Amino acid sequence: MKMKMKMKMKMKMKMKMKMKMKMKMKMKMKMKMKMKMKMKMKMKMKMKMKMKMKMKMKMKMKMNNHHINNIKLFIEKEYIVAFGKKWHMNHVFCAVCKRAIGDEGANKFRGRFYCDQDIGMISDTICDKCLQPISCIEEEIQAFGQTWHSNCFVCDICHKKLNGEDFQSIDNIPYCTDHISVASHCDYCKKSFIQKFGPKFTRRVRIEDKFYHINHVFCSHCKNPISKLVITGGKDKNINDLYRITEDHLVLCKNCFPSSTNKK
Repeated sequence: MKMKMKMKMKMKMKMKMKMKMKMKMKMKMKMKMKMKMKMKMKMKMKMKMKMKMKMKMKMKMKMNNHHINNIKLFIEKEYIVAFGKKWHMNHVFCAVCKRAIGDEGANKFRGRFYCDQDIGMISDTICDKCLQPISCIEEEIQAFGQTWHSNCFVCDICHKKLNGEDFQSIDNIPYCTDHISVASHCDYCKKSFIQKFGPKFTRRVRIEDKFYHINHVFCSHCKNPISKLVITGGKDKNINDLYRITEDHLVLCKNCFPSSTNKK
């Protein structure tokens, strides 16, 4: 009886071992199948990418490889080269009368085209904001030693057109009476920039439509003020080079900007 019992136990053990082996084999087969499927999917994706690249190359080869500066269309017809760029003939407009002038009579001056009639009205006076010439028929404004197109002389915050009586300036930048208090006071401590740094406003920092003392602008990543990046005793730097504003409206100092982008 004992012998029979032992034999039965051995048989059961063997059956279990066989079942385990079968299960392992099945698992291996499944893993192999999955790997094959992944490899096939990768191959298909590569083939699709290659096909797309080939199609793009064919499209580029079919069309002339010249691009228009105005609306970035491929140029197939006649074009002219001006200011180091290529232009369709029907996209060359006079900057004054807005008439299409093509190649004939297209006078070039400071990055703009002018027809024969309007080129004579262009003066040597340059607007200090847009850096374009002010024509004889355009109204100009003289303010704090600079010359402006009347359309360029606007509040730097709300962009409202200003006249000779309803504006004030800081750092030779005009502001309307509604926004001069915003431009002249730190949004963090509410104190005037004159009280802290004197009349030259050398440490006034603009973040969107608000202004701050340089030591009241804090990096969103390291929490340090950007004033720490200013070299004492060194030459005055452009403060805007010390920080950047992200798409999420966060302030990042120049030391943290690369590290924060790498984390993403």
